[in-house]
Amino acid sequence: VSFAEAMDTVPAYPITPDLRIPCTAERARRILEELREVFSDYPLDTLDGVRIQFPRGWALARISVTEPLITLRFEAHSTEELQRIQGEVRQRSPLLDQLLSEAGIQAPFPHPESGKSRG
Repeated sequence: VSFAEAMDTVPAYPITPDLRIPCTAERARRILEELREVFSDYPLDTLDGVRIQFPRGWALARISVTEPLITLRFEAHSTEELQRIQGEVRQRSPLLDQLLSEAGIQAPFPHPESGKSRG
């Protein structure tokens, strides 16, 4: 079995591209703090930002170390689940919702078919 053939057996999940949103470092820190608080009922990885682990996907928010912006990324097992996760993150985090509104970004975020990750 070739590597390519083996990879064909791994499911491909919808994933957004990096959503890079201009934001001051202080505002981004407040957003990450809010995400940690409002998603404390989910498993979190806070090593490099905040990664929220949902049963069938995840959301990641992190501060850029080179530019004044916050980066978001989402992945899920289906397009419907990806949209649900995006909506839940936006609904639970008023600070992030406000930033996205100011940037003119509506959910669902960029079309999930713009990327697929392998399991």
